[in-house]
Amino acid sequence: MLCSKCCEEIPDESIICPECGNTVSSTSSDTSDGMKRKRHGFTSFYLIFSLTVAIAMIIAACYFFAVYGEPLLFVVAMFIIIIAIPQVVGIILLLRWKKVGFWVYAGSFLLPTIYIVGIGSPEAILIALVFIVIMWAVL
Repeated sequence: MLCSKCCEEIPDESIICPECGNTVSSTSSDTSDGMKRKRHGFTSFYLIFSLTVAIAMIIAACYFFAVYGEPLLFVVAMFIIIIAIPQVVGIILLLRWKKVGFWVYAGSFLLPTIYIVGIGSPEAILIALVFIVIMWAVL
């Protein structure tokens, strides 16, 4: 069943929600079935695909730096890792039904956008907005 306060999944025999400490009443188990969240299959696919891509970016950045070891690759690898880690965190939060996950995911595009605009490519704002709008539309 779901907690009526924080909407976290809790065992049916629980008296207190382990997440928020809310006392679970017998009537909340009846109403929790109506609150059961369902995610569209495409949304789940997109979130898992995005998570896989972000983790692959982290692994690839570490691999290329370890193999080639050039200072420029270190900067690029760190830049990719700094971008991908918040994306992974945001997607995991979204998979756990946390609204803040969207803002973490959207915020992960802030650093690269500022950097790319700073080096003279203002169309980077549009590219970042496209990714943010796609995630918003999917959710």
